[in-house]
Amino acid sequence: MKTPQEILDHYIELVEVERQEEREQFRKRFLETPLDQRMAKGLTLYPVTIEEVKVGLGDRLVVEINKPQKEEPSHVFQVGNIVSLWSNTDAKKKPFTTGVITKSRATDLVIALDKDELPDWAHEGKLGLDLYYDERTFNEMQKALKAMKEAAGDRSALLREVLFGEDTPYVRKGEDAYSLPDLNDSQNEALRLIHLALDVAIVHGPPGTGKTHTLIHSIVHSLKREKQVLVTAPSNLAVDLLVEKLAIAGIDVVRVGHPARISEVVLQRSLDVQCAIHPASRNIKELRKEADKTRKQAFKFKRSFGRAEREERKRLKLQARELQKEAKRQEKAVLKSVLDRAQVLASGDDHEYGQCE
Repeated sequence: MKTPQEILDHYIELVEVERQEEREQFRKRFLETPLDQRMAKGLTLYPVTIEEVKVGLGDRLVVEINKPQKEEPSHVFQVGNIVSLWSNTDAKKKPFTTGVITKSRATDLVIALDKDELPDWAHEGKLGLDLYYDERTFNEMQKALKAMKEAAGDRSALLREVLFGEDTPYVRKGEDAYSLPDLNDSQNEALRLIHLALDVAIVHGPPGTGKTHTLIHSIVHSLKREKQVLVTAPSNLAVDLLVEKLAIAGIDVVRVGHPARISEVVLQRSLDVQCAIHPASRNIKELRKEADKTRKQAFKFKRSFGRAEREERKRLKLQARELQKEAKRQEKAVLKSVLDRAQVLASGDDHEYGQCE
């Protein structure tokens, strides 16, 4: 019989197999397929132009991309997709940067880039947009599996042994059962099981039996003895439902995740929005606005300039970075404030957490 570590090793190998397959699919689809064929299949938009650049939620550089003027076939550039913005000015290097689509409209796309500054090559034209595979998800999965495998002498190690059946989960003894009037007998029994379990509790039942309703009560009850509770689920939709119901129950809940993957119903509960409405956010916005203004001034200089112009551009870019650095420092303080006061932190299957503006 395999040990938990051996099983986890196998999971790590499987994640790597999936990563390599995803990478190969991407290579075949984009790197080995001619541009015109990718465009015909709706997998690439070319040429595209940048209409507007600004700093948005989570310190993400947000760009508005105009689609090609000619009629395009139906494509799969939808909200939440990872995309690659690339330049065709250098056939050998093919520079690119990645981001997430936050809005998809008939004539344009809005993309939150994974950078706080637009690369120089983005100002030179000949830009294209590809769908991009998400390697960071695989990195996070492997990181979590390795941490669980290597855990020793701590809570994670104990939970690993329990979850893999190597140890028996502990349950509190001698506590009286309790019941809530708006739960039936089986729901109250499930609630009691969750309350008594020290390691893990599983509540199982077919659709429509009130599992979510029971879970909400268990979270509310847990907050009577815990300062903060982490809530997660296999899908963003499921997490959003829990957030909505917890908010109705009067719980201070913060939804962690990329705004593009959070439903409109609970968006106001997202970490990004909660940071944005924080009293200190106004000063952060002013710092970012000044950094953006300074950055634009720097890029007004063309490549054919003298030494004095080159030094001025360097000074402006450095000044913009310093302003951005101060904004990030203040942002971290706001982020800590929002997270610390939340009773519940809710996160789904998103690999990229929201931040503050």
